[in-house]
Amino acid sequence: MTTNASTLSAFLLSQTASLARILHQLEHPHQSDNDPYEITLILGNEACDLDSQLSALLWAYYMQSQTTSPTSIFIPVFGIPAKELKLRKEAIHLYQATDKSLLDALHTFFLDTVPIDKIV
Repeated sequence: MTTNASTLSAFLLSQTASLARILHQLEHPHQSDNDPYEITLILGNEACDLDSQLSALLWAYYMQSQTTSPTSIFIPVFGIPAKELKLRKEAIHLYQATDKSLLDALHTFFLDTVPIDKIV
């Protein structure tokens, strides 16, 4: 399986949309006839250094690509608040060097942006 930055950006945008659908379904259960989602959060270690970020991102991508269930969703979560990403200089450099849209797509997947309390 070949994975490039634009593929990962598309994956993140897709997961953002899935997360929005899940939250809508949880907030308005009477409006939905859909089966409930099976959500798996993929977290790296709490330091959230580059290898942890990439591990969470790529493992979620891989697991999503392998599932046959339309209700299984794999969400990568970086174990830091979003504002702390700027402190991870090597990660910022990598994301900017590969594809600027990848960095933009990541904004949804942090401890303070994924509503973990609502989806678990």
